Amino acid sequence: MLSIIDKEIQGILIFKLNGYTDICNKIINIKNELIFDDMKNEHMKKDFYNWLSYDIYLKNWMSKLRLDYLNLQENEKEEFVRKNIDLNSYLKLSLDVYFNYYDIYKNIGLNEMFIRTKSLEEYFSSKWWMTTEKNSIHWNDMHQTIKFPLIVKIYNKTFRSNRWCFDRLLDELINNPDEFRNPTIKERYKIIHKFDFYYYNQHITPLSELGFEQDFDSGYLIVDCDFCIF
Repeated sequence: MLSIIDKEIQGILIFKLNGYTDICNKIINIKNELIFDDMKNEHMKKDFYNWLSYDIYLKNWMSKLRLDYLNLQENEKEEFVRKNIDLNSYLKLSLDVYFNYYDIYKNIGLNEMFIRTKSLEEYFSSKWWMTTEKNSIHWNDMHQTIKFPLIVKIYNKTFRSNRWCFDRLLDELINNPDEFRNPTIKERYKIIHKFDFYYYNQHITPLSELGFEQDFDSGYLIVDCDFCIF
């Protein structure tokens, strides 16, 4: 369907070209394709600039830490890593996570000091879009939360107030659903972020070995009003 502007252009072209509608429509299609290509290139350039700049502060910080580390004596390095990397965080994640993350992407042109080593033209021709901010650790964490497979329910009381077994808790959920509620978006993120480690590592360490009765095979993650499992 033609836009209002395209209809006006079509009318002018039909008049100028003595009614050759097919030629008029061809001209309009070519014009729209050129406009679309210009818009696509503009968005790509903007996204490319954002990719170049969104993590500059973090990479500069990590670069300085690595340089300081390399200048230390061997007997000083372990303590330096513990204090400045393992116990330090950026946006609530340990710096160690970021060091591992950026090491994976050295193939896009980061040297060991996290400095870009290629020209802008080379980067623009590479698969830079695979490492944009939307592919960063925090976006991946968000996607993991969205895709979390269990149904999350919040019990309106504390588990401490009852002697529960998990089968009984499931019966309570079925027979007295008003005693449970769905979490808000913020609560769901907080709950999943608290317990997803146990879910994804249950094949290594079952919950029963940690003293919990919760059964993820039920399809539910049930917490009490304090966001605790039992």
